[in-house]
Amino acid sequence: MQLPRSTSLKRMQWTAVILCAAAIAINYLDRSTIAIANPQIRAEFHMSAAQFGALQSAWSLAYALAQIPVGLLIDRLGPGILLGISMILWSIAVAAGGLVANYTRLFIARAVLGVTESPAYPTAVRVTSDWFHVRDRGVPTGVFNMGSNIGIAIGPPLLTALMLLAGWRWMFIIMGIIGIGASVLWFWLYRDPGKAALSSGDTAYIETNKSGRSGAPITARQWGRLFRFRTTWAMMLGAFCSGYGIWMYVTWLPGYLEGEHHISIAR
Repeated sequence: MQLPRSTSLKRMQWTAVILCAAAIAINYLDRSTIAIANPQIRAEFHMSAAQFGALQSAWSLAYALAQIPVGLLIDRLGPGILLGISMILWSIAVAAGGLVANYTRLFIARAVLGVTESPAYPTAVRVTSDWFHVRDRGVPTGVFNMGSNIGIAIGPPLLTALMLLAGWRWMFIIMGIIGIGASVLWFWLYRDPGKAALSSGDTAYIETNKSGRSGAPITARQWGRLFRFRTTWAMMLGAFCSGYGIWMYVTWLPGYLEGEHHISIAR
């Protein structure tokens, strides 16, 4: 049976989802800074294409390896605290990229950015599952996923404008400042369901989300069972292929167009 929701609960639910979408959009903007500044960074640090590729790999590998511990942290801290703290840390990391004096420090800054940006998607998934009944999660999931596409869409013109106006270093620093401001907004507006003021009816709706969860820890053997299903391998293959294609364009296209086709970053 579908439990009713008050207007107040719906407002809190959609505030949470929109905040997650905004956080993911900023997440994508921050990770895209280095692609927009590709030619300028390579020229300043006398960097080869292979070295620049290593910078991208430092972010990607750190981001991937941090996913499992991030899942444990969400369970311990809750998405409200974890996403707010991670937003502060990744904002500091992206700003630090604009202050570095050599390639090694930039490499470290990008690796730290990868680790600190990794909670964005897992926390958004948890926020949706905490606030919405399983029957109501389709649209909010689509909304927070929209954040990545918004970030990719507005990133090139916004970041390019910042870089042309203030230089690539200030582009990094300004994005860090924006992220810090966004984290303040997150802490001000977001509450996990257990900390929000809910009516008895709304509490009953939220409690239905817990009915299918077991308090027992998941064992390594249970995790291993996932790999027996063809669907798991299909999902992994699809994610690998789409991720490779997306990031080939997002990370290399600006530099390729400028270096090989002499199309300025402004164009």
